Amino acid sequence: MASKTLEEVAEYMKKMHFRKGLFGIQPASMWKKLEDLDSEYRSVFYAQELSYEARLKERDEKIAELEKRLSLMKNRLSDRTGDGGRNDISGIATYKGEGANG
Repeated sequence: MASKTLEEVAEYMKKMHFRKGLFGIQPASMWKKLEDLDSEYRSVFYAQELSYEARLKERDEKIAELEKRLSLMKNRLSDRTGDGGRNDISGIATYKGEGANG
């Protein structure tokens, strides 16, 4: 089925049935259903991982764009003031992507 959300996994679980044998549920049926359920969870995890990676890439691109714009603004201001780059915004630190996730 290749679920993409946990809601889809929940629906899969609602529809899941085990084969019954003489002494209850057949072990082979149970293990097969558990393997299928594991596969569903893995597909959800993979979809979420792809989404997260795309968001990180988008964030990094936006940061790079903003850093470029800030640099251009600093250069324009220093050209106008003629103070060699020492101006009101020269002390602003730029984000380098350092931190918990690098």
